[in-house]
Amino acid sequence: MSIQEMWKENKAFRVGVTCGLVVVAAVVLLIQTGVIPPSTVVGKFWYYDLATEKLFAADDQIPPIRVPTGPKDGPPTGVRAYVFACGECSDASKRVIGYLETFDPEVHDEIVQGTPTYAAATGSDVIPGMQKNLIKRPTDKEWIGGSTPEGIDLKLAATPTCADGNAPKTCDGP
Repeated sequence: MSIQEMWKENKAFRVGVTCGLVVVAAVVLLIQTGVIPPSTVVGKFWYYDLATEKLFAADDQIPPIRVPTGPKDGPPTGVRAYVFACGECSDASKRVIGYLETFDPEVHDEIVQGTPTYAAATGSDVIPGMQKNLIKRPTDKEWIGGSTPEGIDLKLAATPTCADGNAPKTCDGP
C-alpha cells in the first residue's frame, strides 16, 4: 500500500502524521523563541543546588549532578537551571531562574551511557531517554514531564517577559 493510499484510507495514519508535524513545529518554535535554549553552546552552564537553593556554574553534564561543595555520598542535588535576563546576563540582579530540569536516575544512567554531554544529548540525534526530562520552577514541590503538555506550558509560563515587552535573553552560563 502506498503512502497516498494510506493517507486516503486510514484516518489514524492522517492523525498520527498531523500530530507528528505539530510536535516538530512546536519544538522548532520553542527553540527559535528561546524557551528551549540552543544546544550548540559549549562551556559552563547554570545549575541549581536543590539543598542550598543557589545557582552554580559547571561544565556541561546530564542532571542530576554532584554539587562541587556538597557531600560526596547520597544522591546528587545539582539540577540544570534555565536562567533568563532582561538586560545583561552578567548582572546577577537581572537574572531570573525560569525553571529547573533533571532526569530520573534510571533514565539519567541510560542517557549518560549514550552520550558524554548534555549539549550532545539535546542535539538533532534522538538519544534514548531525552524525552523523559523532568522540570519544575524552583518554588514548585513536584517535578513534571518536560515533554508533556503541562511541561511545555510550564516552560512558556516560566519564561519572563521584559518590561519593554521583549523576550528575555537566555543565560547559558557565566
